[in-house]
Amino acid sequence: MKMKMKGVLGAVVLMFALVANVSGQSVEELSPETWDTIGRINVPLLQQAGSGVLLAGDGTQFLVLTARHVVEDAAWATVTFRNGKTYKSKRILRDKMGSDSAVLVIEDPGLKPVDVADTSPQRGEVILACGYGGQGRLIGQLNVVQSETRGQLMMTGKLRKGDSGGPIFDLRSRVVGINSLSTGPMSGGQRNTAVSWRPVLAFVHRVRGGLGVPAPTPPKEVKPEPEAPPVTGLPWRNYSPAGAINGQGIFQEIHSRCTPADRSRAAGGDRVTFTHELTHQLHARIRNGVGGTGRVNAVYVGGGKALVMREPKLTLSTVRRYVTKYKNSTYNLYLVTQGRWWENEPLYVLDEAVSYANGTQAAIEGGYDPHGSDMFMMYFCHYADALVQAVEVHDPSYPDLETLRAFVAWHKARCQKLAAAGRMTLSP
Repeated sequence: MKMKMKGVLGAVVLMFALVANVSGQSVEELSPETWDTIGRINVPLLQQAGSGVLLAGDGTQFLVLTARHVVEDAAWATVTFRNGKTYKSKRILRDKMGSDSAVLVIEDPGLKPVDVADTSPQRGEVILACGYGGQGRLIGQLNVVQSETRGQLMMTGKLRKGDSGGPIFDLRSRVVGINSLSTGPMSGGQRNTAVSWRPVLAFVHRVRGGLGVPAPTPPKEVKPEPEAPPVTGLPWRNYSPAGAINGQGIFQEIHSRCTPADRSRAAGGDRVTFTHELTHQLHARIRNGVGGTGRVNAVYVGGGKALVMREPKLTLSTVRRYVTKYKNSTYNLYLVTQGRWWENEPLYVLDEAVSYANGTQAAIEGGYDPHGSDMFMMYFCHYADALVQAVEVHDPSYPDLETLRAFVAWHKARCQKLAAAGRMTLSP
């Protein structure tokens, strides 16, 4: 974004003003060529209208990114840019992975397309939501990011009818999402939902792949990927009941090891969420099948490998005392609210940690948006560290302490590798 201010003083004044009160503030400081890429979408046969933004295609065909609900039932639509030129869509492609995203394929409009970001905006970051809402006048509103999870970007401000599908820019003029809908009032104003950069970028790359555009070359890792501890260092159990499948991805592995009743209880949501919930079902099946007395918990990490450990003699409330960061909504949901159900089973932390890791692996293997699973996976790495520290202090004679330490180290290394792979292959 090219701001019309010069010098350090101007930048300081600008940032003070943005932080102080930016929600819904109308601005016009994008560069002219960036404003030119924002178009008004019209669906004449359905009397619907929205907004969109120009992205690169294959060099001869270009993409206009918009919200799926704007063109949901349309056979064709038009886009009119700021220069007054109108283009009819050759095709309309809609995201089949569930996000509110679609593209119009059009001929070359002679404009320079914009880029989709490859990093998430942070909570509290200032963004610019653009669209042709209201009376069809193009404006941009400075809003503030409230959260970015599970493929959704929550922001302050107020969307107008017709803003749907319009781009949301960060302060580097990169698209970090598209306007989707308003969800009602919140403290301090309106709360709006946008499709975040993750599903948008994944969808755009799938579309470009269909046009014959090769996927971008993953960046080279500056640091080598961490090596996970050898699997021989842990007392793994082979869990491969009749009909179990190996070597076809984590989802197929877990799905084949669950019963129809397990699958029914876990059904719903996307493939990533399904893998996560199936993992919980599988963990319960494994631990319930362990003979003997005493409370145990179990995790399944793929490759037929399961690990069973006895529950230590402490509570989940004690584990919470050792959590020093990521005390956010994820912490409140899992370790406080739902944690009341697992108060005397602190290895529940590992149940959730591995479920998120398996869901993230399913996203990477299938080329899906992880819907925040990768972020929650990393949160639970810290919560797992807190678990180890709590056991070391409050149950030092715990018979599975060395196994717990070794597993958490192994699990964290696995998550680091998944996170690295996710950054490179998040967009199939």
